Amino acid sequence: MFSVSRKMGRWLGISGILLIAACGPGGSDRPDASETAIEAEQAAVRVLVSRARADSLQAKPQASGLSRAFQRAAVAAEVSGRVLRRMAEAGDSVRAGTPLLELDPTRARLAQREAEASLLSRQTDLAEAQKDARRGDELSAEQAISDSELERLHARRDRAAAGLRLAEVHLARARENLDDTTVRAPFDGIVESVDVDAGEFIAAGTPVAMVVDLGKIRLRAGLTASEAARLTVGDPVQVVFDASSGRPHSASIRSIGKVADPASGTFTVEIWLPNEDLSIRDGMTATIEFNPSVELELPLIPRAALARSGTNAVVFVVEGTGKIQRVSQRQVRLGRSDDQNIEVLQGVEAGEQVVIDGHFALRDGSPVLVDQSSGA
Repeated sequence: MFSVSRKMGRWLGISGILLIAACGPGGSDRPDASETAIEAEQAAVRVLVSRARADSLQAKPQASGLSRAFQRAAVAAEVSGRVLRRMAEAGDSVRAGTPLLELDPTRARLAQREAEASLLSRQTDLAEAQKDARRGDELSAEQAISDSELERLHARRDRAAAGLRLAEVHLARARENLDDTTVRAPFDGIVESVDVDAGEFIAAGTPVAMVVDLGKIRLRAGLTASEAARLTVGDPVQVVFDASSGRPHSASIRSIGKVADPASGTFTVEIWLPNEDLSIRDGMTATIEFNPSVELELPLIPRAALARSGTNAVVFVVEGTGKIQRVSQRQVRLGRSDDQNIEVLQGVEAGEQVVIDGHFALRDGSPVLVDQSSGA
């Protein structure tokens, strides 16, 4: 009887230990791995993805440009004087050197005569000084004059020669001033305006006329760094002026700026456009289509992948492996775009998967369940 009771107690003790072990840590109350996976899957956001691919976008860069005269000069009077007459009017076609305005030349002529008389006097002084210096050399050879007297004669000759050179400069200046009483066109072009009238007295440096050269046109447009990097000098362009009938003009790139405009951050591209018929005016706006000779392969992503974080463009990139993955929110720098795709200059590498549907529920590190039906 004692033996049976003893065995019964031992069995009850073992059963109690097993029961406690089952109910304690690691027992049946702890969720198993399958339950954890189910919970993670329920928390994950189902998304569609697309893989970034390295390719060159076929879209051609476009920009707005403004036409400028090839040359433009505000012509100023070189000397002061009273205006005698206007010799050209607005709209006149002129050649380089064509008279535009005539000033009273009286004072300039008197100054020239004075300079001519001074030159004649200096020539006479030099001739006498040279004669005396030669005579001094002869006497010095006979030891008939002192060395100091010979030096004085040579110094007088040198001063006379310097005086003659100065007189020649004064005469040249007087002649130039007389010539400048006629104000002339600086290059071939069209007179845009004449800004003074006969009888007015003007000071030297006063602008009197505007002349423009429209035989060629300069077009300037601003491009981003990525757009400018694809272009080289000589690349063809098509230009359509907004105020014209839509007829395209063919031209080529003349120069590409290396320094960004501090206000816009763009790089200036300059185009020279023939304008023999003068149909293009200064200040006309135009649309310029560029044909790049260099195509860069950059990561392309669908436009649908773009989201916004404040003022920054961001995308969500899927990272990790397995059924449940996580997303990384990345700020991106963008390039050109077409109707479907956009270039990524920084932030995404070719081959990475970007979310194209489901961003609204995502934040950095969110778990996602990739819908394999997207074909990514």
